[in-house]
Amino acid sequence: MKPSAKMLNFKTYLKNILFLTIVTFSLSSCSKNSGKESKSIKLSEIYNFKLNENFIQPEELIAPSAVCQDSLGNIYISCSKSAFIYKFSPDLKYLSRFGGKGQGPGEFAGGPVTLIYINGQILSSCYRDMTTNVYNLESEFIKKLPRKLPSGLSGSVVFNNDLLMHLEFLDQKDDEIQIRSTLAKLDKSFSEVEYDIYSYETVSKGLLMPISDALLNFATNEKNLYVGRVSSKDFYIDIYDKNFTKVGKITHGYRTKINDYEQYIYFFNQYGAGFKSKSESKWKDKKIEFKAINRLFTDKDGRLLVISPREKKENKNGEILVDVYEDSNLLGSIKLPFKDPKFYNYVYNKVYFIKDKIFYFDNGEIKIYTY
Repeated sequence: MKPSAKMLNFKTYLKNILFLTIVTFSLSSCSKNSGKESKSIKLSEIYNFKLNENFIQPEELIAPSAVCQDSLGNIYISCSKSAFIYKFSPDLKYLSRFGGKGQGPGEFAGGPVTLIYINGQILSSCYRDMTTNVYNLESEFIKKLPRKLPSGLSGSVVFNNDLLMHLEFLDQKDDEIQIRSTLAKLDKSFSEVEYDIYSYETVSKGLLMPISDALLNFATNEKNLYVGRVSSKDFYIDIYDKNFTKVGKITHGYRTKINDYEQYIYFFNQYGAGFKSKSESKWKDKKIEFKAINRLFTDKDGRLLVISPREKKENKNGEILVDVYEDSNLLGSIKLPFKDPKFYNYVYNKVYFIKDKIFYFDNGEIKIYTY
């Protein structure tokens, strides 16, 4: 029995559908593979670090404490010992200094420990009285902001032309100190909190210095704010947009169990790397159980860089490994161009990523790398 014309047409129709399906699937697969290949990035080519050997460090700049860059490309480096802020041209030639120690206009009672450029102004806070001096881009003193808000050592960042500051609130109760560590958006006067973005509470005892910097890390690029969240159970990085709406999360297991527990009283030897939440145990029995994150940065292209303590075998000879993210996608790891066996124990920040440069404070010596 011969198939009817209708049957033949139907079979032809099915063959055409099958052929189109195969072609569409093949094109889709090629497109997907092509997309993956286009996103493939050789990190060694991007982060080809080179030491700037032409930079001349002023002799009195012996205790660098912070770095920032203005909209014209000029670089500012503060010195906690001389209390001056040193200004350099975009090609790192020394231009001038301003500030200094004293009680006069534009001077610091102690030394400047933070530097922020925002909306045509340079802001720098004094570690002794936590007041903030404001200067214009001609290095002229504008005003002094009184200490109205507590500030942690993590300092501040600028995001979407707003100043975000790390604040630390302490409340003494019995023999313990309750600590609330907050990342907040400040108003235009830089003196009042306009919006709390993230807060974390913990308990300490025998407070020697602000410790919440070990519990709060953050960085920004043009479109996102990254906030490292620490708890006794988890560590992850939240991603916020310009409206401070949470739009993503990075969970890469930034919490390493310490096999040989260290006494909690040595917390400050693991500053920024250790964390222990409130415990009912006695002070002498508290332990550091986990290592967590150390620093968050963003590079010249807005990629997120995460510095976190590794296993000893991964951190041999003082090498510092950095995880690189594009949005929330892990691209791989790189090594910083210097070695520092005590990097994770340091209280203050020793590394600054400024556009295409890395500033590293090596026992008072400023080393600058480009990439």
